[in-house]
Amino acid sequence: MRRRFFLLAIAALMLWLTACAAAAPTPTSRPGVVTVERVDLLVMESNPPRVQAHIVGYLGDGCTTFAGINQQRSGNTITITVSAIHSGAEVCTAIAPLLDQRVMLDGTFAPGQYTVIINGTEYQLTI
Repeated sequence: MRRRFFLLAIAALMLWLTACAAAAPTPTSRPGVVTVERVDLLVMESNPPRVQAHIVGYLGDGCTTFAGINQQRSGNTITITVSAIHSGAEVCTAIAPLLDQRVMLDGTFAPGQYTVIINGTEYQLTI
């Protein structure tokens, strides 16, 4: 009888301690780091000419995933933003995933000078 009471008391204590333990915080995703190492602007042989940007780089760490490419055009300036999402985890692999994306630039391109801005870095293009 004593033994049964003792085991029951220990089980109740363990349950109580488990219920009172603080829940681990849930990681909150946040913007990730994208490092662009190389950009090639390729003029397609078409009429009218079209342009493709080949973007090569890497993401911040193993908890970062590619989120997409956004582009805006204003006259002869095209702004491209390559974005990523970090999972919010505190511990991540130190292996940076590679980034290799091709994107067709919006619109057509008459002969002239163009500025392509990718993640804040300007590239000049002549058609």
